[in-house]
Amino acid sequence: MRHPFLICLIILGHVLLAGGVAQARELAVMKTDQDQVRVWNRFADDLHHVHQYLISSHATRKVTSTGGYANRPDFFQQIEYFDRDSGLLLSRVQRETANPARIHTMEIFAYDRNGHLKRDYLIAYLPVHRNAPVQTLINVHAYSDGLHSFRQFDASGNRIYEQCSGTFFGEQILISLDEDEFPSSGSGLADETEEQAYLACFEYLPLVADPFLSPLSIIPVTATEGVNAQPSTQLVATEQKINALTFRLISEPENAMLYMKRGELYLVSHKFEQAIADYSKALQLDDTLDQAYFGRGMALGRAGQVEHGIKDLTVFIQRNPDSSLAYTKRGVRYLWIGDKQKAEFDLRRAIKLNPNNAEAHDDLGVIFAQRGDIPQAIHQFQTVIKLDPEYQKGFHNLALSYFIAGQTEPALQHINHALKLSPRERNSLLLKSSILDALGQTAKARQLRDTAEFLPEGNWTERYPIR
Repeated sequence: MRHPFLICLIILGHVLLAGGVAQARELAVMKTDQDQVRVWNRFADDLHHVHQYLISSHATRKVTSTGGYANRPDFFQQIEYFDRDSGLLLSRVQRETANPARIHTMEIFAYDRNGHLKRDYLIAYLPVHRNAPVQTLINVHAYSDGLHSFRQFDASGNRIYEQCSGTFFGEQILISLDEDEFPSSGSGLADETEEQAYLACFEYLPLVADPFLSPLSIIPVTATEGVNAQPSTQLVATEQKINALTFRLISEPENAMLYMKRGELYLVSHKFEQAIADYSKALQLDDTLDQAYFGRGMALGRAGQVEHGIKDLTVFIQRNPDSSLAYTKRGVRYLWIGDKQKAEFDLRRAIKLNPNNAEAHDDLGVIFAQRGDIPQAIHQFQTVIKLDPEYQKGFHNLALSYFIAGQTEPALQHINHALKLSPRERNSLLLKSSILDALGQTAKARQLRDTAEFLPEGNWTERYPIR
């Protein structure tokens, strides 16, 4: 069986040994296709979250080994996590031996009630040029009458491989097809027997990976415990709503509201290009949909087209001049392009319209902090946490401001509260390690840094750093 883990080793081994054309091709794609970079990095973050969920929600047994390639025999350290009760492999992680903070490959596995593998996901990185994984794999499995088959996709949704093995009418078969060999509904194979075998193998497997593209989809919707369980639950529900709207649009292709609603779901799922396309289609059908201008402005900014996003938000503000939220979001985008004067104007306007707008106070505090006016920054961040005691970024920014001011005790108090709200927030763990270093607690600081290095970047959706 062509297992995805072995595929990855073959590809990475070739790159490490030979370099040349294969490496240049992969690097060229990841350097030039920024959409793919964003999608594949998001996939990697989700995969890491699911790995944490799996090992925290199961009693596990770990098996550790080392491995590598011909010219780098000890390139990585590998840990396999097995469920202690069932013995099933939950995840496999390889980290570079010379730099354990760097993931080389990661794979997770999901099983049905009978212990059969139903889906597995993999990411793999090159030793250099790590702006994104060089490979992402999604395998969807099916079992029927002595046959085991799977279809393989990448994180962009491309079908790239399929395989079936087992017994068909008493004969052992192995079907192995790359993307340029896929038949159409079984036609194009050598004979009628092969066509029948192909249909028997793959009739229960999807031709598209949309329902399974995110690794988060393997976490049960009913999950209430474990790392990132609630956000995962929401994302699975969002994917289900997207699918329902997609089916409705087949019969209602001129319904602007449906496009706008699906755009909103794509936006919260961080699928910004799809969101932009849906909002644009909605506005093409009905230019009076103010909310579509707002949503497209948000999506454009998050996709890196910040100035275009500002234009859409400006249209929304002209039509809705009392929207504190719209001024806040446009102010943040002015910060992103370095226009702090316009950013401050928008954020002050947002606060005037709604003095209880915690986000606007937080971003105004960032402007003060970057300007060097730490007392005013502290005042704004204190206002943030008073208005919204659950605003994790507000506590983080308040702690950072105190730390910059040399007030380590209140800095430690507030970063502890930030980590109480979000215990695995990487930036907050790193800030606490710096505070502990300043307090002379170097051993604890080093332990926190080691923990933080293994975590993905944080999930503040509208962040702008103090420094």
